[in-house]
Amino acid sequence: MSDGPHDLAAALDAARATLARAVADRGAGAHHVTLATLGPDGWPEARTVALRAADLEGASLTIQTDLATGKVAALRAHPRAEVHVWHPETCHQLRLRCEARLRHGAATADAWAMMPASARLSYGKAPPAGTPIDTALGYEVTSDPEAFVVIDLRVVRFDLLYLGAVHKRAVFLHGSAWQGRWISP
Repeated sequence: MSDGPHDLAAALDAARATLARAVADRGAGAHHVTLATLGPDGWPEARTVALRAADLEGASLTIQTDLATGKVAALRAHPRAEVHVWHPETCHQLRLRCEARLRHGAATADAWAMMPASARLSYGKAPPAGTPIDTALGYEVTSDPEAFVVIDLRVVRFDLLYLGAVHKRAVFLHGSAWQGRWISP
């Protein structure tokens, strides 16, 4: 096992590599990330989602969801989120503070068209997601493009924590480029 990044450039590279692997490798420990939002009732809400795209240089992440989910309602009310990524193989934890924008309908047609038919089954259910049902399988999958939402996240800050034998932590803020500093873990 490595002893983590030794300088801020290596910490930034570790964050890039963690995000790249999370998107590219569905089997990677970091593919499924936690999205945290503020619920309409004021309580924090966290859920596991698949990270679909990440461009740290462009300060952007992409997640897809169903229109009826609580995260859509939460982001409409408060368009901010934090994404938590844990990469068990490298002992890197990323927390990415983001501003959110929702795309729906015609704005998502290209993403829907590129998606395999099997993945489209995650979008659209009758009754809609979150509706009480009588049995565990008391719903129908409708594969509805009108239920498909893309969440575009603009990363404004991230925190990389290395949780190996010796802990190290760096925080990066986005301006015209990422500017980082070490902080006590």
